[in-house]
Amino acid sequence: MENNIFPLPIKMHIIFVCIAVLLFIFRYVTVKRTYQLLMGAAVAASLLLYINTGRIWYYSVGVIELILILGSLVSVIMDRKKNKPEKTDEAAEQ
Repeated sequence: MENNIFPLPIKMHIIFVCIAVLLFIFRYVTVKRTYQLLMGAAVAASLLLYINTGRIWYYSVGVIELILILGSLVSVIMDRKKNKPEKTDEAAEQ
């Protein structure tokens, strides 16, 4: 099945998706950040476009990817706030 959404052939797209997902999983195992799993799922979700060529399917996959990307953004913001060192009175004086 030939899909004209991506500028790459399907075989190359699958290879890049596998590499990206493996890298996100490796980074999750080493760093334990939730956004890495969400981004890996978002990259893998791009392969869902090859299942069906219907317009509703494209929009559904787009919404799923948007939710995953927004979820990863929220996760990054929450992790940054959680790991941000709090200023104490002593640090403020120096």
